[in-house]
Amino acid sequence: MKINFLCIFLLILTECTDKTVNPQLYAPLLNKQWMLVSIQNTANGQIINFPDNLTQKEWILFNDSMMRVDDGCNGCAGNYYLTNDNMIHIYNMTCTQKFCINYIWNNYLDDNLSNAIYYRIMGNQLTLFTNGTYNLNFVSQ
Repeated sequence: MKINFLCIFLLILTECTDKTVNPQLYAPLLNKQWMLVSIQNTANGQIINFPDNLTQKEWILFNDSMMRVDDGCNGCAGNYYLTNDNMIHIYNMTCTQKFCINYIWNNYLDDNLSNAIYYRIMGNQLTLFTNGTYNLNFVSQ
């Protein structure tokens, strides 16, 4: 009986994270380079635009169950999955550890990305809402 329950539980868990179950859920997000254009303070709603004087832009790219991140200095990779209610879960994220001149914006992206809980896509704009300090606003390239 315990083995049957465990098998059913594992089957359900596998189904929930498998993109073949609901591929249209992932389609708008996949294979686009999403450039960070601004952050929004989660406490007061203030929006801060990505500085024009920074030459190295920060971006994320979602494909299959992996995501790649370039924070303008370090590269990161991780896993993610989505749910039907626009929830996003990012996990197993690892990054290189170079010292960056633009470390403040690197931290905005890296720290808040791992706290993403909800996403919204409107046209070519992606917003990742977080339970961190800032929500992240992107535009696809």
